[in-house]
Amino acid sequence: MAEDGPPSRLKSMTGWRGEFEAWKEKFSGYCLLTGVHDLTEAEQRAALLAVLDDDRARVVRFGLPIPAEASMADVITAMHTHLRRQRNVVIDRCEFNMRMLEPGESVDDFICALKEIASCCDFCPNCTDDRFRDHLVVGTSVDEARRRMLELPDLTFQMAADLCRASESARLNSSAIRGPGEPSLRRLSEYRRQRGRPSGADSRSADQTRRCDRCDSRRLDCVGTYALTLQLGDVIQTVQVSVLRALHSPLLSWHDCIGLGILPRRADFDKLKAEFPRVFDTESTLRKMTGEPMKIELTDDAVPHAVTTARNIPFCWREDVRLQLDELMEKDIIEPVEHPTDWCHPIVPVAKGSSDGTVSGCRLTVDFTKLNRFVKRPTYPVRSPQDALAFVSPGAAYFTKLDSKAGYHQVPIRPEDRDET
Repeated sequence: MAEDGPPSRLKSMTGWRGEFEAWKEKFSGYCLLTGVHDLTEAEQRAALLAVLDDDRARVVRFGLPIPAEASMADVITAMHTHLRRQRNVVIDRCEFNMRMLEPGESVDDFICALKEIASCCDFCPNCTDDRFRDHLVVGTSVDEARRRMLELPDLTFQMAADLCRASESARLNSSAIRGPGEPSLRRLSEYRRQRGRPSGADSRSADQTRRCDRCDSRRLDCVGTYALTLQLGDVIQTVQVSVLRALHSPLLSWHDCIGLGILPRRADFDKLKAEFPRVFDTESTLRKMTGEPMKIELTDDAVPHAVTTARNIPFCWREDVRLQLDELMEKDIIEPVEHPTDWCHPIVPVAKGSSDGTVSGCRLTVDFTKLNRFVKRPTYPVRSPQDALAFVSPGAAYFTKLDSKAGYHQVPIRPEDRDET
């Protein structure tokens, strides 16, 4: 029973108390299985110090008011008291209140996270379940589940958890039946096509029919592979070629393009970044673009508009919005307004989608509808694509596209016009 060794060493005496609670539980089980409690008090203290790293053991030995004859239980209690003093309970409760169901997170994982945080919050045992219940009602992203929970006048935490689990299970089962974004009719047609194929078509080995590792949905029907020697100028390279039934024109992979010198190597780009660090710097304060600051000219009939009540922001985005505002402040893109203004516009968080179709946070925008109504719009003629291509040299072989980091934020506004935004 002792072959697995002691629990992982406790490496932090200043971390979150939840880590200490988990370690203490594992250490208790280790002591029970190995018979540590049958040892003398001195041997028990030695076993405890053995599972602490050198720095933490030094804190226990010299930093905590522990008598030399103290038992192992007394030492653990002193460690617990020391950790509790390192973090204010208000911070733990703030973390609990701000914790919401993340996109893609299961209900059970969310409940476990809440209970783990709550173990450090010193909540009243009689109201903890009510707090969990309220978090499930507010934090769920499924309107139907929230509506069903709000319909119950005597809703308990267990009832709310069961409703959320049932809604999650129904959603997953529905996706499994229909497929991710794929109508059931298409799946039925695929089934009929499979039935019409010869039996030999299904006898191919599993590695001949592969899933695309980019989208994980399109099946690549691979006939076989072979080695092929490619030459471009003075560069000769042997590559592994896959023959696919549905592909009738050759495609060169990204890695092979780099090997043949068609695309630059990563080292070349790193060298470019090192040569021009100021251009590729995206971490420090944004630099202003050269030229005159932006002027906002209003029409003569402009009527100022100011909102007096902030728009509601979904709970799941509030922390994200706060972090974005803090970042804009730190980079000197926005500044606090300490005086009354005639204009005041609401921010509008917009869902940001990821490549797999899920929502990954929000994008911060501002509703300038009322202001734009009275702005004199300057015109900037832009060349057409055909006109731009006419000026490309016929012998050009390399084409580069650069994207400015937060480009619009690098254009300053005239100081006398800033109150309008």
